[in-house]
Amino acid sequence: MNQNTLTAIIEEQTRRALWEVKNVISCIPDELWNKSYCEMPCWKHVYHMGMLMGFIIDDTGLWPRVLGLENPFPEGEYNKYL
Repeated sequence: MNQNTLTAIIEEQTRRALWEVKNVISCIPDELWNKSYCEMPCWKHVYHMGMLMGFIIDDTGLWPRVLGLENPFPEGEYNKYL
C-alpha cells in the first residue's frame, strides 16, 4: 500500500477517534466527575473510553454519539447523544 494512502488513513482515523473522545467527555454531567466507579472517581476513567461510555449510559440512559468509519463530522450545533 502507498505510504501517502496509509498516512491519510491514519490521519482520518485519528481525527475521528479524538472527536469521539471530546464528545464522550462533554457527555459527562458535572455531578458524575467525582462519582466512584470501581473504587476510582470518574475523571480517572476518562483514559479508558469504552468503560467511561458504559458509566454514562448506565447513569443517564443516554448514549454518546460516535462517528464510526463513515459518518461525517457534525458541523455547528449537534446532539452529542444518539
